[in-house]
Amino acid sequence: MANVTDKSILTAAGKALLAQLNAEEKALVIDKMIFANVPNRPEYPQPDDVVPSNDVVHEAAVEQRGRLSVDSVIYSTTLTSQEGPFEFNWTGAYCSEYGVLVTIDHHALTPKTADEPGVSGNTLVRSVVLEYKDIAEITNITVDASTWQYNATPRMKKMDDDVAQSIIDQNGKDWFIEDGFLVTPQGSAFNIKAGAGYVSGNRVTLEFDRNVQVPNKPSFIYVDAHREGTPTGEQVTLFDFVVTAEEKDDYIDANGVKHFVCKIAQVLGDGSVSDMRPEGDSASKKYVEKITGKLGDEMTGATIWPPKQNLDLKVGDVLTYAVTAVRVSGQIRATDKEIPPGATITTINSDGGTISAGG
Repeated sequence: MANVTDKSILTAAGKALLAQLNAEEKALVIDKMIFANVPNRPEYPQPDDVVPSNDVVHEAAVEQRGRLSVDSVIYSTTLTSQEGPFEFNWTGAYCSEYGVLVTIDHHALTPKTADEPGVSGNTLVRSVVLEYKDIAEITNITVDASTWQYNATPRMKKMDDDVAQSIIDQNGKDWFIEDGFLVTPQGSAFNIKAGAGYVSGNRVTLEFDRNVQVPNKPSFIYVDAHREGTPTGEQVTLFDFVVTAEEKDDYIDANGVKHFVCKIAQVLGDGSVSDMRPEGDSASKKYVEKITGKLGDEMTGATIWPPKQNLDLKVGDVLTYAVTAVRVSGQIRATDKEIPPGATITTINSDGGTISAGG
């Protein structure tokens, strides 16, 4: 079937070579980039295309190789101001050892000028991305991809880590919104409800309910999440579910990737489920509604602080969290002493900003 969607493809010969080298446990070495100006070039390359020998305008050695993820690597070369002049609209990544064109990229016509007396030519950095299952291992590329003048990877990772830590500081390490990731029995399997939550401050989203099998009981069900780079440099959170009778902690896998795990349920011997999802301070729609316009609402002249506690408390309610302060007429006033969980509210004094409770 003709390719009518991708302008950058892995050739059929490239796929065959990758499969062969993977089976032989040999490394693929892409050492050359080929540039061509193909007249009347179709918009999309086809898997059976070969090097357009009559239209090649330049060849260059691959100068840098980088790992974007387990399944994608990047190759780069620099066309200096001394090279040219020529134009190219076709770029291929080539393995000289086996004489195989591995990838093809159809792109806009790109001019490459050269140094002339009184005029400097342009300098271009050209890169191609190769995506294939376990390609980082097949190519034996372990170095993170970086730009030529500035490696943004550490800075971007630090920004991601700061955001995750901010979420942890505000709401807790792991938490889920309402029924997101709730595990319930469903026939011979166990249903994990669609929704969202955070694992070590990294957002995880399940678009559709998912069923998992638990062959051995009792067992725990974990969310196993990690950050992964995409070919465009974007970092995303990927996750899977792990069923095991063993306790699990965060770990670093064989590729050096940090994994964050969170226990969401225990399936007991009789097939019943114990919900073990942690609940963060803001893990409910009701809380979100409160902080977007109703947090300052008063009931009998006062609201309870901090907002972990139900904000609609009234005399007779039982505290589920310790209370150290109340909000009265928009001002927070400390209580005489911390009122422990389990205490029943007996009085709300709006004048003094205090409450009384009994055990």
